[in-house]
Amino acid sequence: MNRPLRVPGASGRLSAAALLLFCLACGKKNPETPALAGQILYQDSASGFSCDIPGDWRVLPSENGSPGTAFFGPSAGTRPYSAAITIRYYKNGSEFLSPEAFADARRGLAVYSLPLQPLASACQDPRSSATRSLEFTLIREESPLHGDGPKEEVQEHGCLFPGKDGFFALLHTAPKSSAQETAPVFQSLVASFRTQGSKT
Repeated sequence: MNRPLRVPGASGRLSAAALLLFCLACGKKNPETPALAGQILYQDSASGFSCDIPGDWRVLPSENGSPGTAFFGPSAGTRPYSAAITIRYYKNGSEFLSPEAFADARRGLAVYSLPLQPLASACQDPRSSATRSLEFTLIREESPLHGDGPKEEVQEHGCLFPGKDGFFALLHTAPKSSAQETAPVFQSLVASFRTQGSKT
């Protein structure tokens, strides 16, 4: 049974074909994907959502006054804690006037990106088939977190869900070379994602 975790208050560019193949690979419908072991239920009453996450991933509240949460993992492997999944809620009237504006801002930082499109099976909206939800995938460059070194290509996959008086942005960010390893974690999280007042 899932254990509830609560937060009080709070090297070459990827080709279009290769990026599309990645999206299709992580886009299998949930019934075809084995359940991940060691999942726990995470509940954030302040931001109004819940989701399943691996129990060994680190959890941090969001920063810069944007309600939400960040998860970091995996805890083992050749690059521990190199992947991040963030969930943030943007109210109407925030710096992003719409999900499309948010996606455009993220894609503006990219060296390559796929067009914004309706949500595919990789980010199937669990609440309502009629809800208008979107997704995007991009590649951008980032400087190393620690020390000096060349910039690294990072892959970002985003799912945007409308919420009450705003929208939720769910982002999976990881080094391009290892993004597929944690893509199932993101797929599972999105499939389990619920907002206050959503269908169970």
